[in-house]
Amino acid sequence: MTLSFAGFRVPPILRFISDCHTAVFVAIISLPLLATVGCGSAIAPVASNSAAKVSPTASIRLSPENPTAAPGARVQFAALVTNAKDTAVNWSANGGVISETGVFSVPNRKAGTVFQILATSRANFLVQATTTVAITAASSNGNSGGSGSSSSGSSSSGPDNRYCDAGDVPNFGSADGPASAPIACYHTAQSATPSAGSVVQVAPTSNLQTAIDNATCGDTLVLQAGRSYPGFSLPAKNCDAGRYVTIRSSALGSGLPAEGVRATPCNAGVASLPGRPALNCTSVNNVMARIAGVAKAGRIISNTAGANYYRLIGLEIADTGANGSLGGFYDLVLLKTADHIIFDRCWMHGSTLGEDVKGLDFESSSYIALIDSFVSDIHSKVSSYAADSSAVSSITGTGPVKIVDNFLEAAGATILWGGGPSASNITDVELRRNHVSKPFTWWELSPSYIGTLFAVKNLFENKMGVRELVEGNIFEDNWAQAQKGTAILFYPKNQFGECPGCTVHDIIFRYNIVRHAVNGIGIGSTYATTCPGHTGNSKGCQFLSGPLYNLSIHDNLLDDINEKTYWPGDCCSDGFLFAISLNQPTNWPHDITIEHNTGFPVGSGTANITMQAAPQVIANFAFTNNLVGSGDHGFHQVLPGNGLPGCGASHVSGAIGALNGCMGNTWTFTHNAIVGFSSSVPGAPYPTTPNCGAPSTCLQFNAPDLNNMGFVKFNNGNGGDYHLLMTSPFKNAGSDGKDLGADIDALTNATAGIL
Repeated sequence: MTLSFAGFRVPPILRFISDCHTAVFVAIISLPLLATVGCGSAIAPVASNSAAKVSPTASIRLSPENPTAAPGARVQFAALVTNAKDTAVNWSANGGVISETGVFSVPNRKAGTVFQILATSRANFLVQATTTVAITAASSNGNSGGSGSSSSGSSSSGPDNRYCDAGDVPNFGSADGPASAPIACYHTAQSATPSAGSVVQVAPTSNLQTAIDNATCGDTLVLQAGRSYPGFSLPAKNCDAGRYVTIRSSALGSGLPAEGVRATPCNAGVASLPGRPALNCTSVNNVMARIAGVAKAGRIISNTAGANYYRLIGLEIADTGANGSLGGFYDLVLLKTADHIIFDRCWMHGSTLGEDVKGLDFESSSYIALIDSFVSDIHSKVSSYAADSSAVSSITGTGPVKIVDNFLEAAGATILWGGGPSASNITDVELRRNHVSKPFTWWELSPSYIGTLFAVKNLFENKMGVRELVEGNIFEDNWAQAQKGTAILFYPKNQFGECPGCTVHDIIFRYNIVRHAVNGIGIGSTYATTCPGHTGNSKGCQFLSGPLYNLSIHDNLLDDINEKTYWPGDCCSDGFLFAISLNQPTNWPHDITIEHNTGFPVGSGTANITMQAAPQVIANFAFTNNLVGSGDHGFHQVLPGNGLPGCGASHVSGAIGALNGCMGNTWTFTHNAIVGFSSSVPGAPYPTTPNCGAPSTCLQFNAPDLNNMGFVKFNNGNGGDYHLLMTSPFKNAGSDGKDLGADIDALTNATAGIL
């Protein structure tokens, strides 16, 4: 069937308007032609361009015109809109990433590659202008100029400092939606961390600790590649930014990967790790110097208070069994009250079955960086501590912190901020281009299970965190075990009642892939229930947790979020893309924007709202331009049980009831495609005019067929190609004129080269 209205031919994919007494189906057409349809209304297309509010003579002029730029550079474009009251534009590019303010980040491509930049009037999507950016060769020192190298992957283009200029000058931008960007950063190019003093060769038979103690600021200690040294402590030396102490492998420049390229076990002579992704070694040579643990020690590398300005390059920091094959080191690296410490192209790892609980742990420390490195086999056994093992963690902060271009693996919360007593928060975090994973060899239901049960929880957990940029990461493989298998958590937690100031706010979570997990993203303000002196979730106490606000979650892909696969046998409340959980009477979340995300849950639904009745609402909540599956229940409220009423309006069902009851009158819910598996999409009724919350008008695209959405390849919501075909009803259908769902091109570019 093909429908025709006023001369327009319309594809036969229907939008279900669920707030009418009688079901009304309306054909979805491109946004400039959409009609606003009420119950019993006649169907009429929006007027053509001749009736648009913008003058037909409106035009856009872009500057600069057709510039050239090196890989990794940032080009600021400006758009001059004439003959229009609304002079705002939407920016897009056919490669690279361009911000809402017109800053184009040039990807790492060969010289001569040309990208097209498009500016589209927000008032009239037919008014557009284009220009191009041509790539020139990178500078000879490996830096791309301007803001460092591209986010498009580990490459020889140099260190990745795209958001942090020399002198630790941040260029994150001012805000992303409700979230403020980090205001501090760490520029980690080797050229910015000079060691111009003496070069000291340290033989394996020498006393490494003595050599470090005797080094003066600016010295370089060279350890022999392929040889082993005992663990050490970094002493305080009162160094400065012009005089770093460098401790490195002798293979720097002659075997180690170039600056800006991730090191892997290949560089320690290991071609593969069982159950992990292929390392894709170009060569297998032991070009690292090994730092091994010493018997009866609790950690391998530590520091004295005040240690600063150290750079460690090309080290294998390893549990080699000094405490027994089933023992281990609680911390491979523990930094306390340190600053300006960089781990560069290192491999930190525990033993296969050991109790190696923390990879890099830093406390009350600032300017800490882990770059181009590999962290693996970090875990805590259920039969032992059953602790929150983490590849990277901090209880007390403080920041800034840079975690860029690493492979990170741990059983518990792979990346963990908070979880203990603290008088401060971690701040100004740059977490980009990391592959965060758990091997299925740790899952007792996997055919490859190694037979030792570790405590498995999450991939990234925020019990505290202020001003974080989380961009271009791949978070994958998280099943239910010690917890529900939720990949990402934003949960301020007053752990033991000893972190009352712990808060989570101003978080930018964008262009990430979250996949192969029970649940996607959890957001919550809940009591801390673990009592002092207890290591487990004793539930004997109730400590009010701090506030959560200013979250911007956009342009992410939540792929293969599947309760049936990763928690087989469970049902009903998991398998969600998003969840908001609250059980405390104050410090409720507010100012949360979830926009332009793509995902298809198998399980409970698009979003689960679980709240106990309280005299508050989640103010300024926005859910817009998302392209998502409904799961079993869509966007809905989950009653908290125990006879508690929840917050949804009892007289209104579906998403509207949850929004009105839980979000008050400040919510925005518009231009979402929530796709189900029947003519009645779960979670209905959804907001449509006039039931729109804060906006005066709104519409949704509630379609009943997951297999007919117009993707290049849906693949049952697992590893598909989620670019929209030109014939898709969701193409250019957003409230901003963009495709519904994530910007797949920008997402692909941001995560390119991570695996």
